[in-house]
Amino acid sequence: MGLSYNPRGYVEGIPHVQEEHKNGAVRDVVKVAGLCNDAKIVGTTSDNTDIFERVGEPTEAALCVLTEKLCGPALNESAEVMASSHVTSLRQSHPRRATLEFTRDRKSMSVLCDETTNYGKTSNNSNTLYVKGAPNLLLNRCTHYKTRSGKVLKLNGPVRREIEERIQTLATRPLRCLALAVKETNTLEKSLKTFRDTEDDDEEEDISSSKDKNQKGKVSSNSDGTTLRNHPLLSDPSQYKNIES
Repeated sequence: MGLSYNPRGYVEGIPHVQEEHKNGAVRDVVKVAGLCNDAKIVGTTSDNTDIFERVGEPTEAALCVLTEKLCGPALNESAEVMASSHVTSLRQSHPRRATLEFTRDRKSMSVLCDETTNYGKTSNNSNTLYVKGAPNLLLNRCTHYKTRSGKVLKLNGPVRREIEERIQTLATRPLRCLALAVKETNTLEKSLKTFRDTEDDDEEEDISSSKDKNQKGKVSSNSDGTTLRNHPLLSDPSQYKNIES
């Protein structure tokens, strides 16, 4: 709870994420909120008072605070560290490989992140897609839902209607509503499962210094700086909805 960007606090009805619940729905919320996000919280201390401010859009900054509160405060740390402790850790362990930027037709954005290092364990060079967007449209693209215990169940008619009713209740209060979703590695299109936007440093330097390549369409870049290496899906925004579905 809270009305500022202070990361101290909790989310009513949800305990801090514990290691034993790392595969549950709350952990997925943490990851989408922290990774599908370009904002950050900056902390400073003045006259023995901690001050927390946002860098980026207000909604995305609020999602950063949500991540920190769900994970629990970084105890005995300075305001500078506490402001973005868990978000920073997430982004370091799940490097972004591509950004599917917001488009009006699908009203969502998503990021393809590397799961090679996850909770200190090494996996098999796999990516996961993290999505946030308008609930009414994103829900239509979802086929399953995950419980807090980590169980994945079919998103059938009654459950879908219950979610829609809750969204409508929040919207009439009125509250800003966002839907968060995850597309696991095994459901991604084959070429996206291990996609990397960079190769070795030498080639990266060649690309950054070559304007001709960009002009020929061999290399394109998102506004966040991620490079899309001639990928037929990632370089075509009309395909983003299909990627997220």
